[in-house]
Amino acid sequence: MNESSHVVVHNANSHTEALLVAGLLESEGISAIVPGSELSDEFGVGQRMYGANQVVVLRRDLESAKDIVAAWQAAPPAE
Repeated sequence: MNESSHVVVHNANSHTEALLVAGLLESEGISAIVPGSELSDEFGVGQRMYGANQVVVLRRDLESAKDIVAAWQAAPPAE
């Protein structure tokens, strides 16, 4: 198994959610990528052309990243 390969940790409902989750993971020291983010434009056409709103991490960080995402999803919404 290639420890440096990227795997999907979260399938977001929107590009904004994917960026939020990636930022959360980054804040915890886990490198995260939202493929297609580099295609941003003022109308969001690049992201729609790219497809899914996935957050990917290095395979070696997958379990820690899953725990962080699960804790975020389980947290009550802020008021």
